[in-house]
Amino acid sequence: MLKKILLYSVLFYAVSGFLIVPYFLKSQIINSVQQETNARLDIQSVYFNPFIFKLQVSGIELKTLDNAQLLSLDSLTLDLEAYSLLYLAIHVKELILKEPSISLVYSKDKQLNLGSIMKERMPKESAEEDTNTTLNLPRIILERIAVVNAKVHYEDYTNPSRFDFSFDNLGFELKDIDTNDFNSSHGRLRFYSMLGDGGFIDLKSEITGLRPLGLKGDLSFEASKLYTQWRYLQDSLNLEVANGKISLNAEYTLNQDDLNATSIDNINVYLDGLRIKPKHTHKDVLNLRSLYIEDASIKPFLKDIRIKRVGLDSLAVQVKRDEDSQIDWLEYIKNKSTESEQNSSSSQSASVKNGSKEEYRIRLNHFALQSAMLEFDDAMSGAKTTIDKVDLNAYDIDSQAKSWLNYEVSLRINGAGYAKARGKLRHTPLKQEGRFELQKVALKGLSPYIEENAYLSLDDGYLSVKLNTKYDKSKYKPDLYVDGSVKMEEVFLSDSRDGASLVSFSEIGLNSFTLEMFPNRLYIDEVDINSFFVNAVIDENKSMNLSSLLKNKSSEASEKKAEKKKAKSDEKKEDFPVKIAKVNVAMGSAKFADLSLPIRFSTHIHDLNGAVYSVSNAGGETSTVNINGEVDRYGAVSLKGSLNSGNPKAYTDLKLNFKNLELNSLSGYSASFAGYKIDEGKLYLDLGYHIVDSKLKGQNSIVMKKIKLGDTIEDENISRLPLGFVIALLEDSEGIVDIDMPVEGNVDEPDFKYGALVWKTLGNLIVKAVASPFKFLGSMMGIDGEQLEYAEFEAGESLILAPEMEKLDNIAKMLEKRPKISLNIGGRYDTGKDIAALQRQKLIDLVVLKSGIKNRDDHESAMSVDLLEGIYQDFRDDKRPQTISKELAKKYKGDSYKAEYLKALVQECSSLQQVPDAELEALAKSRAQSIHTYLVNIKSIGQERVLMSEIGRAEMQEDSKWVKTKLEIEVK
Repeated sequence: MLKKILLYSVLFYAVSGFLIVPYFLKSQIINSVQQETNARLDIQSVYFNPFIFKLQVSGIELKTLDNAQLLSLDSLTLDLEAYSLLYLAIHVKELILKEPSISLVYSKDKQLNLGSIMKERMPKESAEEDTNTTLNLPRIILERIAVVNAKVHYEDYTNPSRFDFSFDNLGFELKDIDTNDFNSSHGRLRFYSMLGDGGFIDLKSEITGLRPLGLKGDLSFEASKLYTQWRYLQDSLNLEVANGKISLNAEYTLNQDDLNATSIDNINVYLDGLRIKPKHTHKDVLNLRSLYIEDASIKPFLKDIRIKRVGLDSLAVQVKRDEDSQIDWLEYIKNKSTESEQNSSSSQSASVKNGSKEEYRIRLNHFALQSAMLEFDDAMSGAKTTIDKVDLNAYDIDSQAKSWLNYEVSLRINGAGYAKARGKLRHTPLKQEGRFELQKVALKGLSPYIEENAYLSLDDGYLSVKLNTKYDKSKYKPDLYVDGSVKMEEVFLSDSRDGASLVSFSEIGLNSFTLEMFPNRLYIDEVDINSFFVNAVIDENKSMNLSSLLKNKSSEASEKKAEKKKAKSDEKKEDFPVKIAKVNVAMGSAKFADLSLPIRFSTHIHDLNGAVYSVSNAGGETSTVNINGEVDRYGAVSLKGSLNSGNPKAYTDLKLNFKNLELNSLSGYSASFAGYKIDEGKLYLDLGYHIVDSKLKGQNSIVMKKIKLGDTIEDENISRLPLGFVIALLEDSEGIVDIDMPVEGNVDEPDFKYGALVWKTLGNLIVKAVASPFKFLGSMMGIDGEQLEYAEFEAGESLILAPEMEKLDNIAKMLEKRPKISLNIGGRYDTGKDIAALQRQKLIDLVVLKSGIKNRDDHESAMSVDLLEGIYQDFRDDKRPQTISKELAKKYKGDSYKAEYLKALVQECSSLQQVPDAELEALAKSRAQSIHTYLVNIKSIGQERVLMSEIGRAEMQEDSKWVKTKLEIEVK
């Protein structure tokens, strides 16, 4: 009976296990899924072996209510060790999921499909749980848990562009776990998967402990295409990753009992063949052959990162600026995130900043950038710049404060010039020491940028620099210290409008200089300027080429610039003293042409040599100038003197000397100024500029030799001046014109222009010479010239008086020194004074005749009342003498009466004498002849230079008893 019971029990157990349990499990699982989810579960079959406790579920499919696939599983196999239940343990021999396939969909409303199928559950009222209750888990023994040949397909619709990715041949395996004897179980874990883009990930771990948890293992991530990651971010970037693969491998260790020992070691990351291009284009803007991180280690709980080497090989970047001055990369990297996302990110960043987050310490033994290249295409200016062969090595990089790194960098600029630098750098606080060099860097590439603002083309030129640099912020000495040399060679600047050469030089070198900043100071030991050339031209519109190079900007831009300039001027200016000990000038030259003149002017100054000493912008420093050169073929020029180079208006004392210049080259200015060409002659100029406290006193000496005027220039715009007359006044017997022309003014006056002041002074000099030649010549000879314009004679006489002889002697000296001038004598008579004198002389002749005296000088004693009354009666028979006598008798008595009556008779008898015009003219002619005879016979002046013009009346001068004979200067 017992056997039957056992048999039936076994049979019932077998039937229940093989038939009832699978049916019950299948229906229970399906019902549970339908009750808890909005999905439908299909199971093809369930198999259970109650004797060996093995369960196998096959053909599992989970779908949405609208029949969309969510999950499928070829089979699930669970193999338990039944006898383990006897010692209260769960022993899993195998748990295998074969060929699971999961479809994950992340919708636009950011809901995951597997999460959204769950039904909402109503909260249940229940008694408060006893939080003190502890849950004792049974012993668990796992021999093997595995996921075999799984597949996961992921779709993301949260971005405008759909993203999908798949994991193929995904596997998972966990082996040899015993929760009671974990250390001896040697548990192992592995996860691996083929990626949909061809990559492969493999994670291997050894579980060294469970309580506390301990893990060690390695991770390999091989050749994943970066295009996959880009596709997920493509809607927020304007760039496309066209190619590139990344791989990494690392080892890791975790010990929950000693978290500081947790580390990720032997990290190696490799990125190969990276290509980045703008969206919807085919041209790459970034290429990278490889990026590698070698032998890195991370200790996350110690916040320590150590890297042996980071390198970038053959990085090439293309940058472009368009016609609107926009840099393309600024558009490429612009984030397209929504404003809310940006605000959220900002708030998160703020919270991180406000938190007390300890930063990682990062140490990098060696950073290497090899064979890098940057191409910059500037469509706005038309310039293309290429920087290639960029090699950068930095050693011992440490994020910790007060740590130093060493660096070396070299690069090539536009295929020719090289730049090199090496030194050491500390980032916190900042310090630097190093050396920087440029070797013959071509300057021509800067020309398009210069042409943006000026009509100036930089056609050629090279820059070389050697600098030692040091930066160390300090309270007691300058923060920045730079010393070295700078040299520019073979520089040629031209006018971009017509290609005309403007400035060139073979070399400008700052041989040795020291720059200090904070506080600021620049000291240059010596500057060499060799073989420079300046071409200055004034065109037909009186505009100089050098002053019209700047391009006109829009009024709005000009206003903004003016506002910025005013704002800067309102700020407190920090002094920046600059001093140059010596400036050497060698083989300099300049060409100047003035095309605005009636006759075009051009001159060439060349072979300029000399030096300027002690140039400084600091007040009180006196600079010395000594420069010599040549002008055209035979002329010479020199500039010597001293000035306050920091404030020339405070003190300047310079002498500019020109010798032996060809005057015919100045015909343009003589034609414009006075209306004459100059055919021949030499010019010597000594120009002195003496300024003290803005007050100019210029002492200018102008010497012209053998000057010969040419044709006159007929032009209604030219004011013709009697230049020939003035030259004749100034030219001495050797053909030399010597003019001292002082110039005075205040350089602070808004309308002050030295050139205009000189021309005005010269014009005034000519006007004075023409208006009063004697005064002009007299001032040059130290004589009162105004007194030389006439010779004075006694009334009725032609005899030269002694004082007038002195005048004529001075005139003779003028004639001797000025061979081109002549004296024109205009005989003059005075109808008042001369007639009265001649009438008196005729009366005296009658007195001598009637009295019979022998000596004419005794005529006064021979004049008696009786004699004079008789003479009166001879001319007129009337009673006037008696009338005069009666009137005088009323006023005078005795001898007074006799004297007054005699005087009245003399006057009446004189007035009765007749003086014809012929006698007056003869007197005037005699006076002129007396002057002529004196100058020719006595002073030996050639008679061809002493001329007599028509005689005439003298100007009436009642306040003078003398008669003035006019003298004039004429040109032969």
